[in-house]
Amino acid sequence: MPESKFIAGSQQNSSHDFYSACNWNNKNMKLEYKIIHCLKKYPETRNSDILLTRAVWYEFHNSKIFEHNGKTAIYTEDLMELPREDHVKRIRAKIQNDKANPRYLPTTEEVLKKRKILEKHWHLAMSPSNPARG
Repeated sequence: MPESKFIAGSQQNSSHDFYSACNWNNKNMKLEYKIIHCLKKYPETRNSDILLTRAVWYEFHNSKIFEHNGKTAIYTEDLMELPREDHVKRIRAKIQNDKANPRYLPTTEEVLKKRKILEKHWHLAMSPSNPARG
């Protein structure tokens, strides 16, 4: 997944309705809403917690990210202000494993099996007739 995809989708260009509905301001927005936004906007993040964490950083904390010698970088001092991958993973799992309403399930069967998500939920979510598929 190219990094420019996340940079191009900075918070200024994102859906106003989404942020209004979440009472958005970057510092106080719940991490769960940030994760839901990224899972919806970037389906490939449903398969990788590392990509999902990076997406959250690029979408909501891009002021902490910079280029150095042609590579993306973050100051170690800023790491304390960024969501940690283990927190992102825990919240993503909660969203995908909700027994009543599993959402934003993995897009590959391999990841589905690794995470032991119920197959019937995945087939229903991936069905072309599902209006919530996104």
